[in-house]
Amino acid sequence: MQIPAPKKPGPHPDALSAYLSTPQPDERRIREQYLTKPQVAARLQVSLRSIDNMIRHRRIPVCRWGRTVRFYWPKVEAALARYEVKEVK
Repeated sequence: MQIPAPKKPGPHPDALSAYLSTPQPDERRIREQYLTKPQVAARLQVSLRSIDNMIRHRRIPVCRWGRTVRFYWPKVEAALARYEVKEVK
C-alpha cells in the first residue's frame, strides 16, 4: 500500500484565469450600474409587471440590445425623482 505524496502548496491552477476574468474596479462599477429587470424591481420593491408598466408609460429609461433589456441605474433614479411628492409647507 502506497501513501500518496502531499500536494505542494501553491496557487490553484485556475487562480490565474479567475483573476484575469474578474472585472477591474472601474469596469465592475460600470457593470453594476446596468441592471436587469428583476434587479430594478427588487431595488424599487415592486413587481416585474410594474416595471413593464413604467417602461410602457415611459416613466423609466431603458436600454435595449436586441431582446436584452438593461436599466442604467443613475438615469432610473433621476427619472423617478420627477415623481417625488414635495412636502407642502
